[in-house]
Amino acid sequence: MLTVADFTKARNFSELRELYKKEGKTFASTGKLYSKAVKDWFELNKDKISQAPEGLPEELPGKTIDLNGISYHINGVTHFNVPGKVRHYYSKQLEDKLVAYESGLDTQFDMGYKNVYCMRDFSAFSLEVSTSNLIALIIAPLMKIPIHTCPYYEIFFKQPSAILKLRAKFNATYLPLPLEMEYAQHNTSAFTYNLRFGRSMYMTEYLRQLAEHKGAKEIHALVGLSHEVHIAHYLENKISSPKIEKLATHYLAKELAAKGEI
Repeated sequence: MLTVADFTKARNFSELRELYKKEGKTFASTGKLYSKAVKDWFELNKDKISQAPEGLPEELPGKTIDLNGISYHINGVTHFNVPGKVRHYYSKQLEDKLVAYESGLDTQFDMGYKNVYCMRDFSAFSLEVSTSNLIALIIAPLMKIPIHTCPYYEIFFKQPSAILKLRAKFNATYLPLPLEMEYAQHNTSAFTYNLRFGRSMYMTEYLRQLAEHKGAKEIHALVGLSHEVHIAHYLENKISSPKIEKLATHYLAKELAAKGEI
């Protein structure tokens, strides 16, 4: 089996395919290679789930990127079955901070304190989000069986406060970012890609513009866990596009106007 180092050093699927080839494994399609890689990656990392502490950490888990004199704290969360003590934990940690949050998180977390801004990504990607939500509602009853037979069912339903275990589960489920991004870009629809990575790029730009508008030295982003690593990547590499910049400018202006700041 490949090692963790093999996966993290592979810059693309061509390199990953060559690593498997050295082990005598070949694949008829990129999809089959991806499926094998996901399975092997999980096996390599699954012990980290059980080893992760169950209690809430002293500091918010996430990624911090320092850029142009501003510290961006990207705090990814799971936003399903959030217990009260986790909600209170995040409220206490963020109550005196400048915060921008992903649309919809205010239904699971307390966002009523001042200096908090909704990133309005649901509006910026309304077609993708509304269609995805509709699909989820249609298939939700069918999801009961696979969810409840999942080996790590207890983490989501019996240990929802174990946020470090949830993060470990996420990190074991998805390949390192360069591989995930390449696969999504070339093997999924533009619709799916925008839902995952397009929204992340948009939220990155929104954060940049909000921090600049506020003259902030520090800003927190509360986002779905999958977006954390994307946003950190886009910040570190200063990735955006004219279309994304325009979208962020438009919806930030709407949010500022709604709060009476412009």
